[in-house]
Amino acid sequence: MMNLRSTFPANSLVNLVSLNLVNTNHANTNYANMNHANTSLENMNLENTNFANINLENSFGNSLWNSLGNSFGNGLESNLCSNLGNSLGNSLGNIFGNSLGNILGNSLGNSLGNSLGNKILGDMDHWNCRGTNLENQKN
Repeated sequence: MMNLRSTFPANSLVNLVSLNLVNTNHANTNYANMNHANTSLENMNLENTNFANINLENSFGNSLWNSLGNSFGNGLESNLCSNLGNSLGNSLGNIFGNSLGNILGNSLGNSLGNSLGNKILGDMDHWNCRGTNLENQKN
């Protein structure tokens, strides 16, 4: 594995070009347990990832790692959370909110509200529950 301890930019660029990523072991990375059910990347299971062969001892290595980590993380967050989230949130939200909301709210609301409301008012009229004079009850 190459040594990335040099902080001289030219050497760092040379090291970057010749950086051997073959020794990076992704064979045990478990992506099957990545949780996309929510928008949190904290549930990604990377416990089996073997980073032992990556030499990130200097600031350049750490910067590169942070750049890759942040870019990859931000990319996933932006693409999955924003795009997919907005697509699902807006589309399904509009579909469920507007369509089903209107269907359930207006149709069932009107059906239940008007039907039950009229039924209750009809029963109240039948039994004369609106007034206090029980002598005027209808048969």
